[in-house]
Amino acid sequence: MAKSVETTGKTVDEAVNNGLEELGCSLDQVTIEVLDEGESGILKFNRRPARVRLILENAEDLAPGATVPDSEQYDFSQPGLAAMEAEDPGMLTDTEFTDGLETLVEAESQEPVAAKTTEPVYYGDASDYLDDQTDEYAEEAVAFVREILQFMDIDAQVTFTRDDDHINVDIEGGDIGAVIGRRGDTLNALQYLLGLTLNRKSEKHLYITLDAAGYRRRREDSLTDLARRCAAKVVKVRKDFVMEPMTSAERRIIHTALQDYPGVSTESEGEEPNRCVVIIPTDKD
Repeated sequence: MAKSVETTGKTVDEAVNNGLEELGCSLDQVTIEVLDEGESGILKFNRRPARVRLILENAEDLAPGATVPDSEQYDFSQPGLAAMEAEDPGMLTDTEFTDGLETLVEAESQEPVAAKTTEPVYYGDASDYLDDQTDEYAEEAVAFVREILQFMDIDAQVTFTRDDDHINVDIEGGDIGAVIGRRGDTLNALQYLLGLTLNRKSEKHLYITLDAAGYRRRREDSLTDLARRCAAKVVKVRKDFVMEPMTSAERRIIHTALQDYPGVSTESEGEEPNRCVVIIPTDKD
Protein backbone atom coordinates (compact mmCIF):
# COMPACT_ATOMS: atom_id res chain seq x y z
CA MET A 1 0.00 0.00 0.00
CA ALA A 2 1.28 3.44 -0.91
CA LYS A 3 2.32 5.84 1.84
CA SER A 4 3.11 9.51 1.44
CA VAL A 5 4.49 12.34 3.51
CA GLU A 6 4.76 16.09 2.99
CA THR A 7 7.88 17.81 4.31
CA THR A 8 9.49 21.23 4.14
CA GLY A 9 13.01 22.61 4.09
CA LYS A 10 15.05 25.65 3.17
CA THR A 11 15.58 24.07 -0.27
CA VAL A 12 13.86 21.34 -2.27
CA ASP A 13 16.82 19.02 -1.60
CA GLU A 14 16.57 19.60 2.14
CA ALA A 15 12.80 18.98 2.08
CA VAL A 16 13.35 15.73 0.15
CA ASN A 17 16.02 14.58 2.62
CA ASN A 18 13.66 15.35 5.52
CA GLY A 19 10.99 13.21 3.86
CA LEU A 20 13.37 10.32 3.26
CA GLU A 21 14.42 10.46 6.91
CA GLU A 22 10.79 10.35 8.06
CA LEU A 23 9.92 7.43 5.79
CA GLY A 24 13.17 5.64 6.47
CA CYS A 25 13.83 4.82 2.84
CA SER A 26 16.18 5.76 0.00
CA LEU A 27 15.68 8.16 -2.90
CA ASP A 28 15.17 5.42 -5.50
CA GLN A 29 12.21 4.01 -3.52
CA VAL A 30 9.99 7.08 -3.70
CA THR A 31 8.20 9.30 -6.19
CA ILE A 32 8.74 13.01 -5.50
CA GLU A 33 6.23 15.81 -6.13
CA VAL A 34 7.53 19.38 -5.69
CA LEU A 35 4.58 21.30 -4.21
CA ASP A 36 6.40 24.60 -3.65
CA GLU A 37 9.97 25.50 -4.57
CA GLY A 38 9.95 28.10 -1.78
CA GLU A 39 11.35 31.61 -1.63
CA SER A 40 14.68 32.45 -0.03
CA GLY A 41 14.01 36.18 0.43
CA ILE A 42 16.51 38.41 2.17
CA LEU A 43 14.98 38.39 5.64
CA LYS A 44 13.74 35.58 7.78
CA PHE A 45 10.33 37.27 7.99
CA ASN A 46 9.80 36.91 4.24
CA ARG A 47 11.14 33.43 3.61
CA ARG A 48 8.90 30.65 2.35
CA PRO A 49 10.13 27.07 2.77
CA ALA A 50 10.22 24.54 -0.05
CA ARG A 51 7.54 21.84 0.27
CA VAL A 52 7.51 18.38 -1.30
CA ARG A 53 5.45 15.20 -1.19
CA LEU A 54 7.23 11.83 -1.14
CA ILE A 55 5.22 8.77 -2.19
CA LEU A 56 6.39 5.33 -1.15
CA GLU A 57 4.50 2.85 -3.34
CA ASN A 58 5.01 -0.19 -1.12
CA ALA A 59 4.81 -0.03 2.66
CA GLU A 60 7.08 -3.06 2.77
CA ASP A 61 9.87 -0.80 1.48
CA LEU A 62 9.99 1.03 4.78
CA ALA A 63 13.24 0.45 6.65
CA PRO A 64 13.04 -1.76 9.77
CA GLY A 65 11.73 0.27 12.69
CA ALA A 66 10.58 3.18 10.47
CA THR A 67 7.13 4.57 11.14
CA VAL A 68 4.68 6.56 9.15
CA PRO A 69 4.31 10.18 10.38
CA ASP A 70 1.28 11.06 12.51
CA SER A 71 -0.18 13.00 9.55
CA GLU A 72 -0.33 9.71 7.61
CA GLN A 73 -1.76 7.44 10.35
CA TYR A 74 -5.14 5.91 9.57
CA ASP A 75 -8.29 7.73 10.64
CA PHE A 76 -10.38 5.01 12.29
CA SER A 77 -13.58 7.08 12.51
CA GLN A 78 -16.52 6.09 10.31
CA PRO A 79 -15.99 9.07 7.96
CA GLY A 80 -12.27 8.26 7.87
CA LEU A 81 -12.87 4.64 6.91
CA ALA A 82 -15.34 5.73 4.25
CA ALA A 83 -12.70 8.07 2.83
CA MET A 84 -10.19 5.18 2.74
CA GLU A 85 -12.64 3.01 0.84
CA ALA A 86 -13.36 5.81 -1.64
CA GLU A 87 -9.63 6.36 -2.22
CA ASP A 88 -8.82 2.64 -2.53
CA PRO A 89 -11.96 0.60 -3.34
CA GLY A 90 -11.89 -2.84 -1.79
CA MET A 91 -9.30 -2.09 0.87
CA LEU A 92 -11.79 -2.52 3.74
CA THR A 93 -12.71 -5.99 2.51
CA ASP A 94 -9.08 -7.07 2.21
CA THR A 95 -8.45 -9.64 4.96
CA GLU A 96 -4.79 -8.73 5.45
CA PHE A 97 -5.68 -5.08 5.86
CA THR A 98 -8.63 -5.58 8.22
CA ASP A 99 -6.66 -7.96 10.45
CA GLY A 100 -3.88 -5.40 10.69
CA LEU A 101 -6.43 -2.66 11.31
CA GLU A 102 -7.90 -4.48 14.31
CA THR A 103 -4.40 -4.81 15.77
CA LEU A 104 -3.71 -1.09 15.30
CA VAL A 105 -7.05 -0.07 16.84
CA GLU A 106 -6.44 -2.27 19.87
CA ALA A 107 -2.91 -0.89 20.32
CA GLU A 108 -4.09 2.72 20.07
CA SER A 109 -6.89 2.13 22.58
CA GLN A 110 -4.28 1.05 25.15
CA GLU A 111 -2.03 4.09 24.69
CA PRO A 112 -2.09 6.52 27.63
CA VAL A 113 -3.98 9.75 26.98
CA ALA A 114 -1.79 12.83 27.25
CA ALA A 115 -2.73 15.26 29.98
CA LYS A 116 -4.66 18.26 28.72
CA THR A 117 -2.60 21.41 28.66
CA THR A 118 -3.76 25.00 28.52
CA GLU A 119 -2.07 28.26 27.73
CA PRO A 120 -0.88 30.18 30.82
CA VAL A 121 -3.44 32.68 32.05
CA TYR A 122 -2.35 36.19 32.99
CA TYR A 123 -4.26 37.53 35.99
CA GLY A 124 -2.46 40.85 36.40
CA ASP A 125 -3.26 44.27 35.04
CA ALA A 126 -4.04 44.17 31.31
CA SER A 127 -2.03 47.30 30.57
CA ASP A 128 1.04 45.79 32.28
CA TYR A 129 0.64 42.67 30.16
CA LEU A 130 0.45 44.71 26.95
CA ASP A 131 3.47 46.75 28.09
CA ASP A 132 5.44 43.52 28.50
CA GLN A 133 4.34 42.48 25.03
CA THR A 134 5.42 45.85 23.63
CA ASP A 135 8.89 45.35 25.11
CA GLU A 136 9.03 41.97 23.39
CA TYR A 137 8.08 43.57 20.08
CA ALA A 138 10.70 46.27 20.62
CA GLU A 139 13.33 43.56 21.07
CA GLU A 140 12.03 41.89 17.90
CA ALA A 141 12.39 45.22 16.11
CA VAL A 142 16.03 45.48 17.20
CA ALA A 143 16.73 41.92 16.02
CA PHE A 144 15.00 42.68 12.71
CA VAL A 145 17.12 45.78 12.08
CA ARG A 146 20.33 44.00 13.12
CA GLU A 147 19.65 41.30 10.54
CA ILE A 148 19.13 43.93 7.85
CA LEU A 149 22.40 45.62 8.77
CA GLN A 150 24.20 42.29 8.74
CA PHE A 151 22.84 41.59 5.27
CA MET A 152 24.05 45.05 4.15
CA ASP A 153 27.45 44.36 5.73
CA ILE A 154 27.12 47.38 8.03
CA ASP A 155 28.61 47.31 11.53
CA ALA A 156 26.41 49.43 13.80
CA GLN A 157 24.72 49.44 17.20
CA VAL A 158 20.93 49.15 17.43
CA THR A 159 19.00 50.23 20.52
CA PHE A 160 15.42 51.11 21.35
CA THR A 161 13.42 53.34 23.63
CA ARG A 162 9.71 53.00 24.24
CA ASP A 163 6.94 55.40 25.20
CA ASP A 164 3.74 53.39 25.70
CA ASP A 165 2.92 51.95 22.26
CA HIS A 166 5.51 54.05 20.41
CA ILE A 167 8.78 52.23 19.75
CA ASN A 168 11.83 54.25 18.72
CA VAL A 169 14.66 52.23 17.17
CA ASP A 170 18.02 54.00 16.77
CA ILE A 171 21.01 52.99 14.66
CA GLU A 172 24.42 54.35 15.57
CA GLY A 173 27.75 53.43 14.07
CA GLY A 174 30.16 53.96 11.21
CA ASP A 175 29.20 54.57 7.62
CA ILE A 176 25.41 54.13 7.65
CA GLY A 177 24.63 56.39 4.72
CA ALA A 178 23.35 53.35 2.82
CA VAL A 179 20.75 52.83 5.55
CA ILE A 180 19.48 56.39 5.17
CA GLY A 181 19.45 56.61 1.37
CA ARG A 182 18.63 59.64 -0.74
CA ARG A 183 16.66 62.05 1.44
CA GLY A 184 15.81 59.20 3.79
CA ASP A 185 14.14 56.99 1.18
CA THR A 186 15.83 53.77 2.35
CA LEU A 187 15.28 54.58 6.02
CA ASN A 188 11.59 55.29 5.37
CA ALA A 189 11.20 52.02 3.47
CA LEU A 190 12.83 50.04 6.27
CA GLN A 191 10.65 51.79 8.85
CA TYR A 192 7.52 50.88 6.86
CA LEU A 193 8.61 47.25 6.56
CA LEU A 194 9.46 47.09 10.27
CA GLY A 195 6.09 48.54 11.30
CA LEU A 196 4.21 46.23 8.95
CA THR A 197 5.99 43.15 10.31
CA LEU A 198 5.43 43.98 13.99
CA ASN A 199 1.81 45.12 13.66
CA ARG A 200 0.85 41.85 12.00
CA LYS A 201 1.68 40.17 15.32
CA SER A 202 0.63 42.79 17.86
CA GLU A 203 -2.81 42.92 19.51
CA LYS A 204 -2.68 46.72 19.50
CA HIS A 205 -1.29 49.14 16.95
CA LEU A 206 2.37 49.99 17.47
CA TYR A 207 3.93 53.23 16.24
CA ILE A 208 7.42 52.59 14.94
CA THR A 209 10.13 55.21 14.33
CA LEU A 210 13.43 54.07 12.85
CA ASP A 211 16.26 56.60 12.95
CA ALA A 212 19.93 56.47 11.96
CA ALA A 213 22.58 58.71 13.51
CA GLY A 214 19.98 61.35 14.37
CA TYR A 215 18.97 61.80 10.71
CA ARG A 216 15.29 62.43 11.39
CA ARG A 217 16.00 65.20 13.89
CA ARG A 218 18.36 66.89 11.43
CA ARG A 219 15.88 66.42 8.60
CA GLU A 220 13.08 67.96 10.69
CA ASP A 221 15.26 71.00 11.49
CA SER A 222 16.21 71.32 7.81
CA LEU A 223 12.59 71.10 6.62
CA THR A 224 11.42 73.61 9.23
CA ASP A 225 14.08 76.09 8.10
CA LEU A 226 13.20 75.46 4.43
CA ALA A 227 9.49 75.98 5.11
CA ARG A 228 10.09 79.36 6.76
CA ARG A 229 12.39 80.56 3.98
CA CYS A 230 9.84 79.56 1.34
CA ALA A 231 7.03 81.21 3.31
CA ALA A 232 9.01 84.46 3.46
CA LYS A 233 9.38 84.34 -0.32
CA VAL A 234 5.64 83.67 -0.77
CA VAL A 235 4.74 86.66 1.39
CA LYS A 236 7.08 88.85 -0.63
CA VAL A 237 5.98 87.83 -4.17
CA ARG A 238 2.37 86.95 -3.24
CA LYS A 239 2.35 83.80 -5.35
CA ASP A 240 1.79 80.15 -4.54
CA PHE A 241 4.91 78.06 -3.99
CA VAL A 242 4.81 74.31 -4.67
CA MET A 243 7.36 72.37 -2.65
CA GLU A 244 8.99 69.11 -3.77
CA PRO A 245 7.14 65.79 -3.17
CA MET A 246 7.50 64.54 0.40
CA THR A 247 6.32 61.74 2.62
CA SER A 248 3.28 62.30 4.81
CA ALA A 249 5.53 62.67 7.86
CA GLU A 250 7.64 65.35 6.16
CA ARG A 251 4.57 67.20 4.89
CA ARG A 252 3.29 67.25 8.46
CA ILE A 253 6.51 68.96 9.54
CA ILE A 254 5.96 71.69 6.92
CA HIS A 255 2.31 72.22 7.93
CA THR A 256 3.26 72.40 11.61
CA ALA A 257 6.13 74.82 10.98
CA LEU A 258 3.88 77.24 9.09
CA GLN A 259 0.59 76.89 10.92
CA ASP A 260 1.22 80.16 12.83
CA TYR A 261 3.35 81.87 10.17
CA PRO A 262 1.74 85.21 9.28
CA GLY A 263 0.56 85.78 5.72
CA VAL A 264 0.50 82.16 4.48
CA SER A 265 -1.53 78.98 4.62
CA THR A 266 -0.61 75.48 3.50
CA GLU A 267 -2.34 72.54 1.88
CA SER A 268 -1.29 69.24 0.32
CA GLU A 269 -1.96 68.48 -3.33
CA GLY A 270 -1.38 65.55 -5.69
CA GLU A 271 -1.31 61.78 -5.34
CA GLU A 272 1.26 59.61 -3.61
CA PRO A 273 4.18 59.33 -4.08
CA ASN A 274 4.18 62.79 -5.71
CA ARG A 275 1.98 64.52 -3.13
CA CYS A 276 3.46 67.85 -2.05
CA VAL A 277 2.81 70.91 0.11
CA VAL A 278 1.65 74.16 -1.49
CA ILE A 279 2.35 77.39 0.41
CA ILE A 280 -0.37 79.94 -0.39
CA PRO A 281 -0.28 83.68 0.38
CA THR A 282 -3.33 84.85 2.30
CA ASP A 283 -3.07 88.30 0.72
CA LYS A 284 -2.91 87.87 -3.07
CA ASP A 285 -2.96 90.69 -5.65
